[in-house]
Amino acid sequence: MAAASSVDHGGTALAAALVAAYVGLVLGLRAEFERHFGEQVEGYFANGAPRWRCALGLPTQVGTLPLLLGCAVVAHRFDVQRWGERTSHGKLRSVGERAFVAVFPAFLLLDW
Repeated sequence: MAAASSVDHGGTALAAALVAAYVGLVLGLRAEFERHFGEQVEGYFANGAPRWRCALGLPTQVGTLPLLLGCAVVAHRFDVQRWGERTSHGKLRSVGERAFVAVFPAFLLLDW
């Protein structure tokens, strides 16, 4: 039983490290993206998010989140229903699950 506990803590620590790296990367790249892409959005979406924010969020939406979600689904042998049942009870077992559950809210908070 002790081995399972250490694996759980290791997964949590790795997920926390991924979130810290993600937040650091986004905050570190923000100034460069602001300079390169600018603030102004013209036309129909003029009241929307600035261009730099859209460009900075795209790799996360297209790459990181689908990759983490895929890792979580693979960890449950492609049984999404079972995965949903386990996560509804707070039982996150794989690093992919923990990382997805940690990175997704961080993405939303940084977008706010």
